[in-house]
Amino acid sequence: MAQFDIYKRQTEGVEFLLDLQDNMLENLSTRVVAPLASPEAVVTPMKTLNPRISVGGAEYILLTHLLAAIPATALGEPVGSASTQRDEIIGSIDFLFTGI
Repeated sequence: MAQFDIYKRQTEGVEFLLDLQDNMLENLSTRVVAPLASPEAVVTPMKTLNPRISVGGAEYILLTHLLAAIPATALGEPVGSASTQRDEIIGSIDFLFTGI
């Protein structure tokens, strides 16, 4: 498991989960994730809080405000990575906690 890996998870408008947890903490039994939803499922995304993330050529909205810890064993195998969008993702987390 690696930070910014993407995992398939289809439940209630959520198609994927994005692993936000740093790799240094890989020995924990949980991972902090945030859902990725299709743009149609998100009424009013905020540009900084909800950046667009590309998965297999399709765009999804990162729902940073819905982050959660889940058992690492619930994730399965990654289907992609958003590591190239690191700055936008970290920016959304910063905005969530600091407002700037």
